[in-house]
Amino acid sequence: MEEMPDANFYKACIPDTWRTQKILTPQFFNCGNCGNVIDSYFQLLEIHQENPDNSYLTPDKLVAIIDLDIQQQTINYDYPFANKEEIFNHLYEKGKVKTANLDQHYIFVTGLIHKEAYFIVPELQDFFDNYIY
Repeated sequence: MEEMPDANFYKACIPDTWRTQKILTPQFFNCGNCGNVIDSYFQLLEIHQENPDNSYLTPDKLVAIIDLDIQQQTINYDYPFANKEEIFNHLYEKGKVKTANLDQHYIFVTGLIHKEAYFIVPELQDFFDNYIY
């Protein structure tokens, strides 16, 4: 799973110094769409809580990374934020990370919007209407 798109993208973003200094690097796993990522995150926590003595998971080191996208996504679990837009707004202000708020999050929203979202920008419609293949 870590060789799939998104997972391999994040893996490639790990600083080289982490590898050369043999710093323990994170593992990334693609779980599918935003809803699947959130479900997987909470299911892993639930499995761990059922039998923590037989678990290799360290819950404080487990995070979920989701894209902002254009679709709404509610968080139907016990989490301080109701949806990904609330998470995004709590994490960022004017494109900058609110570092004081990072410790309150285990679900992170990247702020990346899939490329298909750009097609809904009205100012670009004329370009796409007249684009010659």
